[in-house]
Amino acid sequence: MALRFEFSSLCLPILKDDQIIGFNSGWRTIHFKNAVNSINETLQQINQPAEINNAKSHTDQAFSAKHDDILLYLYELGFLELKEAQSLPWNSYHEHTLATGRAMRHAMLQKQGLDTAPNLNKETLLRSLFESYHIINSAVAHIMPALENDLSFEELSYLDDYLEEERWHGQFLYYGLRKAGISQEKIQATGPLKETQNLISFLSQLAKDDFTSYSLCISITESPSNSPGYIKQRLREWKRMEDLNLIPRDALKVFRQHEEADLAFGHGDFSKNFTFKNEFIEPEHQKSIEKTIIEFISLQGAVYKELKKITEI
Repeated sequence: MALRFEFSSLCLPILKDDQIIGFNSGWRTIHFKNAVNSINETLQQINQPAEINNAKSHTDQAFSAKHDDILLYLYELGFLELKEAQSLPWNSYHEHTLATGRAMRHAMLQKQGLDTAPNLNKETLLRSLFESYHIINSAVAHIMPALENDLSFEELSYLDDYLEEERWHGQFLYYGLRKAGISQEKIQATGPLKETQNLISFLSQLAKDDFTSYSLCISITESPSNSPGYIKQRLREWKRMEDLNLIPRDALKVFRQHEEADLAFGHGDFSKNFTFKNEFIEPEHQKSIEKTIIEFISLQGAVYKELKKITEI
């Protein structure tokens, strides 16, 4: 299978001495390290098609200096895109889709101006914590439909564990809202924003209609556990939010610890716990998944856009 690649518009190359030594995709920065020379030699021949003959992922393997392997490796990282739609190994497509989905989500946050702590005020921050609570607390609304899919015992067990973890996390975030000085009555009386309810409904329907897309959307919105740079970045962001002194630090600590718990539980790897039925994924299915992910991120964007309008809690 001959594949042709091009550079992704979601990534910014990092240059040094006329070589690409890595790239930044917003949510993470990748440095090529000892593979710089091999990668740059391959990128000079990017128009030469790669022959892909198996469905084995290259991302977590020992690095091979072969032209084809390097191109697929860079595709899986999200640095490259396909020039034209073609059948792809599922494992490679899966890695690429998570990388690009997270990059698109980061770009959406930047567009909404909510990617950095200085853009926050007390009302926006408090309401964003409310919406986080509602999203986590409503997990049963989309996980229960997901359990109706044709899944193995191991896959069903994983979903059941995930549901229990989210139920506990919902209680934990309730405790965080109380730490922020919000009364029990206020929490019970404050429902999710209409845009948040739209997002929850979308996931609930998706879990019934397209489990593969559903599992990818969940992974994209969860914190990735295999990206140390991302984790350090998020910890710095939490520290900047705490330093703004908009709400009690103990309240923010609860929500930060929830994110740390998600990392420990590997929630960013959600979709990796399910087996795709075919070794390869065809262009039409790829297009359908990509359309769904764009819609999912757009719905998240609508929530953040509405949050900026909040003037009181």
